[in-house]
Amino acid sequence: MPAPPKSDATPNEMEAMNCQTVRNKILALPDPRHVPDAFRSHVDACAGCRAWAELAGRLEGLVAQLAAPAGPADKKAALLAKLRTQPATVEVAREEPATLRAWVKQNATLVGGLAAAVLVAFGAWATIGKNGPKPDLAEKTPRDPFLEKMVQRDVALARAATPAQKLVALGGLADDLSAEARGLARIASPDELKDVARWFDRVVKDGLVPRAKDLTTDAGSTPAERKAQLADLAARLGHAADEVKKASGEVPPDAKPVLERIADTARFGQKKLQDLAG
Repeated sequence: MPAPPKSDATPNEMEAMNCQTVRNKILALPDPRHVPDAFRSHVDACAGCRAWAELAGRLEGLVAQLAAPAGPADKKAALLAKLRTQPATVEVAREEPATLRAWVKQNATLVGGLAAAVLVAFGAWATIGKNGPKPDLAEKTPRDPFLEKMVQRDVALARAATPAQKLVALGGLADDLSAEARGLARIASPDELKDVARWFDRVVKDGLVPRAKDLTTDAGSTPAERKAQLADLAARLGHAADEVKKASGEVPPDAKPVLERIADTARFGQKKLQDLAG
C-alpha cells in the first residue's frame, strides 16, 4: 500500500482544523483511504470523519460502476439484510476494518462491484450511527445529515434493478449535491467546492444521462411512465440550476465560477432529459 502523503501543514493549521474543514479536505484527496498527517490524528479520533473518509473513497467510483452486472436479486437482498442485522466491527483507529472488507470481497461476485462499494460505506455509517464500539464516543459524534443522505442514496443505487429505479436514486444524489454546493460555497475554499462540482458533473453526465437513455428502451415501463419520469427529472435539474445560479450572486467571488459550472451542468442534464422525454 502506498505511503500516505506527507503533511506541509503548520502546528497552528493542524490545531485549527474542525470536522467541516477535515471533511472538505478529504473530498479533495486522490485516495481518501490514505489520510495525510495534517489531519490523520483528527480522523483517527473522530468517528464521524472516519466514516466520511470511508464514504468518500466509495463515492469516487460509484457512478463509474453503475454498469457493473448486478448479482441475483435474492442474494443481494440477503446480503443487505445480513449487513443490517449483523453488528459490524469497525474500530475507530488507524487499522482498516478488515473483517467487513474481507466479507464484502468474498461476496463481490454476488452483489456486483457497485453494491460491494456501497456495502462498505453503509457498514461504516451503520457502525458509527448504530453500533459504535464506544457509547461515549457515539454520543459525542453528531450525525452528519449530508453523510446520511449519501449513504441512503448509495443503498438505493445498490438495490436498483431497473433504469427507472437507478434514475430515482441518481436524481436524489443530484439534488443533494447541488444543495450541499450552495451551502459549502459560503464557507469552503474554491478547491474544496470544485470536488462537489466534480461529483455533480459525474452524477449528471455519467449517471443520469446514460441511465435516461436506457430508460427509453426499458420494456418494464410504459411510454407514459418513462415520459413522466424524464420530465420530472428535467424539471428538478432546471430548478437546481436556478437555485445554484441565484446562490452564485451571494457567495465569495472565488466560489462564483464553481457554482456557475454546476448550474451549467444542471442545464446540460435538463436539456438532454427533455430531448429524451420528447
